[in-house]
Amino acid sequence: MLPSYYTKSRTPMKLLTTIAAVLISISAYSQDYIEYHKTTYFLNGEELSMNEMKSTTRFNYNAKRSVVTNEGVFFQNGKEMSMEQVMRLTNQYNVGKRALRKAIRAQVNARPDQWPLRNFRSSIAFGVGIGTGFTIAIYGYILEHNSIRGDGHETAYILALTSIPASAVFAYKEASAKSQLNKAERLFKKVADELNLAIDADGTPLQSSKQ
Repeated sequence: MLPSYYTKSRTPMKLLTTIAAVLISISAYSQDYIEYHKTTYFLNGEELSMNEMKSTTRFNYNAKRSVVTNEGVFFQNGKEMSMEQVMRLTNQYNVGKRALRKAIRAQVNARPDQWPLRNFRSSIAFGVGIGTGFTIAIYGYILEHNSIRGDGHETAYILALTSIPASAVFAYKEASAKSQLNKAERLFKKVADELNLAIDADGTPLQSSKQ
């Protein structure tokens, strides 16, 4: 039998060994998690926020041409991931696929060279909203003056009035690069969170994203 002082001296060592093993395991496991780094803008080597970038380039074409945009990217194990790798992970875990598609679309729409298309879609959305509101208002007028059809004109008028500002808000979001970028950033972050939850639940090492 070992002396009592020898047994006591080994107990803290066992505890430290166990803690170290757990920490190493957590560190190795956490490397599989996905990180998303948001879009950044640079002008003459200086990083700009979205508002600073817009105010700087609004009436300055040369500044607009000089802005360098680093679109948001995903990272795993400290290495940048391509969108194809992220797509493979969403297919592997069957999460975030729709959000990723919408995020990529919004990210593309936020690019400076896409402003004509943004304005076009915005005009179409606003026009559809105005047309819908006008049609509902006419229907409300018919209901109000036709006793056979009964009541309901008040509801129609309310819908007509709310459809116009709603379409205006939607049109503004379609035309705004900032709104599109915020949408993309929010959805990309959602994709990363959903992938990390799936990775956490699965608990097996990832392969497809590292190929």
